[in-house]
Amino acid sequence: MWNVFYPHFLINSVVEITPEQLGELGIHNLFLDVDCTLKRYRYQEPTPDAWNWLQLMRAKGVNLCLLSNGVGSRIANFAQ
Repeated sequence: MWNVFYPHFLINSVVEITPEQLGELGIHNLFLDVDCTLKRYRYQEPTPDAWNWLQLMRAKGVNLCLLSNGVGSRIANFAQ
């Protein structure tokens, strides 16, 4: 059962993942950490690459769920 949490791929950045790759794997939903994945630590905005990637994923119908251990308003502002 625990092998579901074992990494099967190694990438340098989340933006390397394409909608086509997800489709081939039958993945339609992504859970994404905010800090150090979509934005630099202590910054408020996503990196330009991450912003473009998020827009592409949404346009291709990938469901995105943001996760963070950050405090409410900071993450809420990012999500909006």
